[in-house]
Amino acid sequence: MRILRKLSRVLGALLVGLLLLEGSLWLLAWGRAAFAGRASATPTAGAQTWLAVGDSHTYGWNVEASAAWPAVLERLLRAHGAEVGIANEAVPGQNTATILSVLPAHLAKYRPRVLLVLAGLNNPFSRPEHEGALARALHATRTYKLARAALQRFERAEPPPAHAEAFQTHVRPDGSTDVVAVSRTGEVRAFHVGDGTLAAGEGELGRDWIARDLERICELARAAGAVPVLLTYAREEGEFVPGVNFAIRTAASKGGAALVDLARVLEVGLERRAADDYFFKDLHPRAIGYEVVARAIHDALVDARIVDAPQLGDPWATAAALEVGLRWTSATELELSGDAGLEYTVLLARARGDQPGFGEHRIPLAADDLFDASKKSTALSGAFDAQGKARLALPAALASAAGDEPVHAALVLRTKGWLVQSVSAAVERPR
Repeated sequence: MRILRKLSRVLGALLVGLLLLEGSLWLLAWGRAAFAGRASATPTAGAQTWLAVGDSHTYGWNVEASAAWPAVLERLLRAHGAEVGIANEAVPGQNTATILSVLPAHLAKYRPRVLLVLAGLNNPFSRPEHEGALARALHATRTYKLARAALQRFERAEPPPAHAEAFQTHVRPDGSTDVVAVSRTGEVRAFHVGDGTLAAGEGELGRDWIARDLERICELARAAGAVPVLLTYAREEGEFVPGVNFAIRTAASKGGAALVDLARVLEVGLERRAADDYFFKDLHPRAIGYEVVARAIHDALVDARIVDAPQLGDPWATAAALEVGLRWTSATELELSGDAGLEYTVLLARARGDQPGFGEHRIPLAADDLFDASKKSTALSGAFDAQGKARLALPAALASAAGDEPVHAALVLRTKGWLVQSVSAAVERPR
């Protein structure tokens, strides 16, 4: 009996723990829902409604809603007489499969004339193919999804079915689905996607998956009376972006959709400029980068005769390089400049230096007692205002510790979750 009581207590505690975990994950999901869509106000009578869907690159990660490219594009269109309202239903983290699942509802809600789609970089997961009622209930829990995401790296490839081709779906007797990829060297990889958690994310199989979803998105748009427009990602860098853009171009060609090839339109301009002035390190555009993107989209739509408006010309014409930096206005006060809304931290030291910092970013300050004290000071962190400006005064304790000795400051620009975007050069305090 003691063993049974202990076992029941353990099971009860485990159940309570799982319920608490599930509740916490739902609260987290509720918080994330705050990012779900940035739909503009309902267009005035007689105005056309357009719909933009995608991931954080369309949502406007790290910038205000008014700075994301759909909002900028709407202003450009209205400035030239086009009565257009663009609803931004992009959600950070969305992939092509999740967009497919919510698109019918969006199309029914907005009845858009034009559907703008930029998606594919978040495709490590896909939707379920075959599920029973019990499986759907289990797979809907956040705890299950968290566990599957944590364990997916340990999944092993299944033996391929006979005569597997380069891309083949294999349905098991239990109704679950494997997708089998065969590389040119004969290597076989299988992805068990029957529970809706795993799918192809890399290589030719991943590109094919993205293209198929985008083609289906185009079909749904046309069936709803909307003109589908596919966009490529503006900065074609890294191992994955070129392949995703290739899939987007393929889908536009096969699906008969208009294509706004941002990567190719902006390529020459980026070669002549410092990309970091217009894009963050994670490839998301800065506010000024979204202006360039919106101008490029505008002229591509004019070329495709989707918009009846004059060409704007060079998308970089009105783009001024972002001023990022800091200066001492007195011995105890600093003036900072950066992206509106972006977070910052100021670090101090008695001398310049070169020490490891944040990933590829080095810190141009010496490691000393003043540096350690500045890292711990919350008074040296904040966010830029709507004009991209900030001012801060040295806390009394740090000013006293520095005394009359030389003091050097460096500015760290960061986005959500301490993702560092840049570190400025060290600036010496005036004496």
